[in-house]
Amino acid sequence: MKKILIPMIAAMVGGYAFASVPVITPGSVTFKQDSSRRVTIGYELENEAAIVTVDILTNGVSIGAANTRGMYGDVHVKVEPGKEKKVYWTPVRSWPDHVVEDGSMTAVVKAWATNAPPEWMVVNLDKTYAGRADAVKYYVSLDQSPDGGDLSKEIYKTSRIVLKRIPAAGVPFFMGSPADELGRASSAGAQWTTEDIHLVTLSSDFYIAVYETTQAQYRKMYGAPSQFYFMKDGDCRPAENMGIDYVRGASSFWPGETRAEAYASVAETSFLGALRKHAGGQTLFDLPTEAQWEFACRAGTHTALYTGVDLSDRATSPELDCIGRYARNDNNGHTMMTPGNTTVGTDAATSVVGSFRANDFGLYDMLGNVQELCLDWTHEYSGDEMDPTGPAGDSDSKGICRGGAYCFDAYAVRSAARYQQSRSGGSRATGFRICVPLNY
Repeated sequence: MKKILIPMIAAMVGGYAFASVPVITPGSVTFKQDSSRRVTIGYELENEAAIVTVDILTNGVSIGAANTRGMYGDVHVKVEPGKEKKVYWTPVRSWPDHVVEDGSMTAVVKAWATNAPPEWMVVNLDKTYAGRADAVKYYVSLDQSPDGGDLSKEIYKTSRIVLKRIPAAGVPFFMGSPADELGRASSAGAQWTTEDIHLVTLSSDFYIAVYETTQAQYRKMYGAPSQFYFMKDGDCRPAENMGIDYVRGASSFWPGETRAEAYASVAETSFLGALRKHAGGQTLFDLPTEAQWEFACRAGTHTALYTGVDLSDRATSPELDCIGRYARNDNNGHTMMTPGNTTVGTDAATSVVGSFRANDFGLYDMLGNVQELCLDWTHEYSGDEMDPTGPAGDSDSKGICRGGAYCFDAYAVRSAARYQQSRSGGSRATGFRICVPLNY
């Protein structure tokens, strides 16, 4: 005879107490289980749309995110206000051999304001999700994702994009480098631009991808481009030979009259345009601003590297060896090659994303591998700023790239190093990672 769960019910309002924020209606949560052991959790959402998450407790203790894997319905997505919201969960699949008979189970439903969502965002790139808003899901813990919490899985480098919420709101940090930092650019040149240290504050958090966009992810949204250089075993290598025109579109601009206008300028025919369409047009995927990128890279550090240390040599610096691919640890695989080359060894040139140590935010390859496109056009820093965006750009503007690349010596692979290139790209060393702004 099958044993039926007899739960107790609880509701949470996400820590908010005012009518202007989303609220789970008190007393509205229901918990029912049928003979097949499938559980239906019902609730009502008031005031505003919210990201909704659910936890299950026994005797007041969570059963763990991994044990609630597989929930679907009005959960882990943006939910509009209303009654009769439903969440479905089959515990026998994710929590086998555990049965609660004494009524000590509690369903905890939480509403997160859309400008203060959970820590993790996961984008499903499979064709079955094309045009669906639920291609984007939010999790308090990645363990609750159907694919599990192990970021090293290939699926997270090919068929999913995982983004982490960065706690940046109101946190001042020093952008740029001190005058005595080894490798610092003291003046602008054809490729490099200045790094004058200045105080920057971002007004809101943002999401940023834990990995650089890979070739497999790029192809899922944008076909099979011929411009990639390092294609052997390339699915999990970063997309490279990128430029703003590929990623945002030749008609895109930044910063525009308003940020909303600038974000809206992404061309439908670009990679980001295709990604937005794939996710039902509900999520504002874009590149990070230069300030967002450096805050995410530094992860609270003030040194040349995000591990809290400086370089010991301009060219070959062992401090970089565990952080990312650069010219002195890539087996000299950085010679110029023609696009579409298929003979590159697995240890040469770019590396599989996530092969090196992450920073304290859990982001990989922020230094080395490929330099990463930012939204800002080339400019000199202008002193202390709030939410800097750089100057307006045009067809002749050069964009800022950050983080250095596999073919750069150590001095160019620092948290403050700045490279510039034309918006049409053409550099085999340039890639990008996805960002989603909040409260812009």
